[in-house]
Amino acid sequence: MSWLQALSGPALWAEAVDDELHVSNGQIERLLALRRRADGRLEAISRQLVIDTLRELAPRAPWQSRGTLWCAVSARGVSLRRFSIPRTRPESLRHVLSLQVEARFPLPPEALAWGAILPIGTPLATGDGLEEVSVAALRSEGLAELSAAFVQAGFEPVFTLASLVRTPEFPESPSRAVALHLGESSSEWIAWEGALPGITRSVPCGESAVLASLAKTWNTDTAEAARRLRDPGSAFDPALHQAFAPFHASLQSLPAADANSPESWRLTGSDLLVSVVTRLIPQFRPSATVVTPAFAANNTGSAAIRGLRLLTTSPASGISPRRLPVRLLLPNTKPSASLGGFPAIPWPWVARAGALVLALLLFPYAEAVLGRPLIQRRLAALQKDRTRLSEIDRRLDFVDYLAGNQPPYIEALYVIGNAAPQGAKLDSVTMNRRGEVALVGYTPMPQQAVEFRTRLVESKYFSSVVLEEQAPVQGGPQRVNLRITAQWKGSAEREALALGPVLPDPAKTNGVSGSGTNSVAGASSRTNAPSGSAPSPSSQPRG
Repeated sequence: MSWLQALSGPALWAEAVDDELHVSNGQIERLLALRRRADGRLEAISRQLVIDTLRELAPRAPWQSRGTLWCAVSARGVSLRRFSIPRTRPESLRHVLSLQVEARFPLPPEALAWGAILPIGTPLATGDGLEEVSVAALRSEGLAELSAAFVQAGFEPVFTLASLVRTPEFPESPSRAVALHLGESSSEWIAWEGALPGITRSVPCGESAVLASLAKTWNTDTAEAARRLRDPGSAFDPALHQAFAPFHASLQSLPAADANSPESWRLTGSDLLVSVVTRLIPQFRPSATVVTPAFAANNTGSAAIRGLRLLTTSPASGISPRRLPVRLLLPNTKPSASLGGFPAIPWPWVARAGALVLALLLFPYAEAVLGRPLIQRRLAALQKDRTRLSEIDRRLDFVDYLAGNQPPYIEALYVIGNAAPQGAKLDSVTMNRRGEVALVGYTPMPQQAVEFRTRLVESKYFSSVVLEEQAPVQGGPQRVNLRITAQWKGSAEREALALGPVLPDPAKTNGVSGSGTNSVAGASSRTNAPSGSAPSPSSQPRG
């Protein structure tokens, strides 16, 4: 044991699934029941039980630093998204992905615990200078509560996804692979397309639920139902298919397999359900190949904890442990330099830090004397500006109120002006805050009234446009009096439209010598308005 290992605290491995917490120190594994209040938070008794159990399993000496608690969480509430991002440096990856997380997930990054899943080996290139990466995310409230309890017990928590560590060596081929874990109260599966996972689901279909359903259908007890399950012919019993109906329903999101995309299934968990599901999978996934691990006596306990120990513990041969597939980081948490073993010591930075500490010890009084005038000036400026805060807040609230409640009269007039045909004249335009618009005027030609209404409809700014009146004028210049009523759309639909004048291309505004401003006008008239916007300025009325 090196001196660095002697100074580091002990490590623990845990799995949080449903309302249970499995904890192991490598020799002893404990199962803790987590009781929650009506608001979903842990009860004080359960929280203290977790803290006491962690301290008992891994006592820490006073001179040791905090140990690491590797915790795998279940797939309940976890969402997977697969992105194509530009190739970037590892230290900038999380910043680049945070923009994708904010755009693709229903919650902002500040409310999520999320992490990137990178392919093992060579990055997956898409051919456009991009590389693929999967992101796993879930709400951060539950993990934040567990993290606070772990920290209070004296550990630094590291969270990952249990479905990715139960079978750390899986998948082994680039084809589609599915890892299915059959638990006591629930099951979960995760599917890979190539080297990255794309779908994960948690299914309320565990050993207890299946046995209870079969015992009720067969009118027997759970022990007899378990005995009948081991019969190879039970796979064709309709009651068995009904008991696994939630599992079948969850697989609807998994694309069908064919000869060109064979599937490889890896089963873990309950040995009773594994033997049954091994016989059931070929019935609804004909091209699937089932891989069943050997459930020996030393293979008991949590499969996620066994996988975590394999990924985070250095073997006796001295081979460095592999990295975790994903690390779920809580908001305002920075990833550490290493996810397995002990972090490397950056000696150059340690030397720089020592020089800085020495400088601070040698020049404390000079620092105080030189910094005092600056701090005094800043405090005086802050005190002066503090008196203006109330007036600024009052005016800002007033401006925000005006901006949020101002009807879009100017936008409506802009759409009406662009839609009006040549020679048309509006005698009156009436609008109110409810979005009701009334137009009264005339057009030179009868068909222009219908054209006016059609343009208003095609602008997508109004939800309904009605030509209430169209009457030709007798005994005078040819014209048609009209009256149109309309109702503009809601604020969300209006904001989606690209309203405003369409500017010409700057590269085309420099015309040939002698063309003058006509080249600018020509370029503007040839510019088309974007899809969903009002007509371009070239269609504005000239009359």
